[in-house]
Amino acid sequence: VYDMMLTNSGQLFVASSSGLLMSDIDDARPAEHDRRSHFLPWEMLVMALPIWRRANLGSDSDPWHDWSVVLPGNVFRVEGDPDEFGHVVAEVLDEGTYQSLNMGSSWEPAYNDEGARVRGPIAFGPNRTLLVGENLSRDNGSVFQKLRMKADPNDLSHSGFAVQSVAVTSDALWDIADEAGEVYRSETGERWHRVGRPIDFYAKSGRHSAIRLAVDSADRLWVGTDGHGLFRHVKTKSDGDVEK
Repeated sequence: VYDMMLTNSGQLFVASSSGLLMSDIDDARPAEHDRRSHFLPWEMLVMALPIWRRANLGSDSDPWHDWSVVLPGNVFRVEGDPDEFGHVVAEVLDEGTYQSLNMGSSWEPAYNDEGARVRGPIAFGPNRTLLVGENLSRDNGSVFQKLRMKADPNDLSHSGFAVQSVAVTSDALWDIADEAGEVYRSETGERWHRVGRPIDFYAKSGRHSAIRLAVDSADRLWVGTDGHGLFRHVKTKSDGDVEK
């Protein structure tokens, strides 16, 4: 399991090496599987084997008995639109991003304005904004624009950065530069300003710095780090600051 997403209607999607799985479980019916209160180490190993060597879905002994594959392939990212029912975005390894507007019943590949497949971390935002890696849509995924994500010249020694995580708030787009472990902010997507360095997260290098972005219901940005806890961005008159 690489990623998970729960829709507003309670539908659970799981991105896995076996495809994008959608739960078929009806909570109103009695459970069909026995539950154990504890496991021995050898039992954990034996129970995991069918998952790793499973050839198909549907057998009675299949641990994914109550799940349907709605998108085949090695799916490692999935995100749902909190404001539009049925809109799901998922990325398949070595292929790119697909979109569904009907809760996974059908899928269409997503391309940007340069004709390239859209790929990267996924973040829905207010006002029909959708950010996928270096690709921005202002119409909820109908059209994607390829961004020129270049850092300020004095911020990084290289001209660009790989996208580790993205987020969208009402006033800005946010990105974590992968190798540098730094948080960047942009109002339009054209020019990016660094607002968080590894030292701001008590880290000596990007290796143990910021790794994940999230936005809460109050439109506040949160930064998860590798080994140094959780931080919240605090808006100031300048580009910003971070607070643990």
